[in-house]
Amino acid sequence: MFLIGASSSGFSAPNPTRLSAAIGRSFGRCEPWSPDRATLLEVINVVGRFRDSSAWSDRTQFAVLDDASASTSDQAATAKRREFADKMSQVERLAFVENVPRLPFEDESLAEAAGLSVDDFTAMSVEPAHLAVVFDALANSKTTLVSRAEADERIASWRRADGSLDADAFSAGLRKGAVAVLAANAVLYFFLTAGVAVVARVVLGAAGGGGSG
Repeated sequence: MFLIGASSSGFSAPNPTRLSAAIGRSFGRCEPWSPDRATLLEVINVVGRFRDSSAWSDRTQFAVLDDASASTSDQAATAKRREFADKMSQVERLAFVENVPRLPFEDESLAEAAGLSVDDFTAMSVEPAHLAVVFDALANSKTTLVSRAEADERIASWRRADGSLDADAFSAGLRKGAVAVLAANAVLYFFLTAGVAVVARVVLGAAGGGGSG
């Protein structure tokens, strides 16, 4: 059993023996250019609040749009999006972001493996950036929806048999998502540059007269 010294703020310092190899580790989103990051402890602070998606998937507040056909980010908050998610057995990023901060930290095994207590994690705040990183890992993508079955399988894979967080399993989802995002952007860039080249040839051809006689 390791002893943990308490700081003046009441938050216990992480045990250096248990976390020496990983305490400085942090994780970014699937979009490498995003400034959002979460440290190992911040990830644990989010993950330790649920065992599966049923703890946070229920959403009861919905946005009402003046123009239901408009393509805006608010579409993700509508009742129609929730109905679609339920029909397809998917869970929503929005429900995750709304509900997880309200859940208590209850995972004693995760806390102990990190060298801290449940009360220590309860005293930590859950920030939007931390939630964004964890859901990216959950979805293996920047998408707003993910299969419920896949979400629950990935949540379970993040916990080792000894109760600690498997940081490698967690980061694997982020790496997969980053590869997918970069590949999609590469394809988009290719088509955009190809389209510009085609337009340039047409314009240059027209400017050159192109006609005979």
